[in-house]
Amino acid sequence: MGFLKRRFKKTKGNVTDAMELGIFMSVFGMVKDIFLTVFMPWKKGEPGETESYEEAIKRLNLTQEDLDDRKKMFTQQTILYMTAALLVLAYGVYLAFQQQIISMVVAFMVAGLALSYAFRSHFWLFQIKQKKLGCTFKEYLDSSLKG
Repeated sequence: MGFLKRRFKKTKGNVTDAMELGIFMSVFGMVKDIFLTVFMPWKKGEPGETESYEEAIKRLNLTQEDLDDRKKMFTQQTILYMTAALLVLAYGVYLAFQQQIISMVVAFMVAGLALSYAFRSHFWLFQIKQKKLGCTFKEYLDSSLKG
């Protein structure tokens, strides 16, 4: 409790500064934007008109080699982000044992951000493997749980 009193005195009674509310809101805003980007397929033209996988391949002039390169890249990104998240989570647990609560919360938020990036990369990889744009979260989970 003494830590909070010292922290509150340093910020001269300003609760928003003491809680670092601006940082929390910006991180949560980034996570929200990532999830909206993943779950809201980009629309082309009129509302209700969506682009098919084949149309996107033609529009972007992608070959099978390009798609294989992107699969490899998304797999590497997913592994990188998952590894970073696990390391930061482990560091957050260490900070919890050291009673560095504010730092622990920040570490868990960074780990959450890394996990959301890992999810995004894996979801894009899933769409390439399924050869379908605009996959739903239910399709993603069903496929992931089946193996």
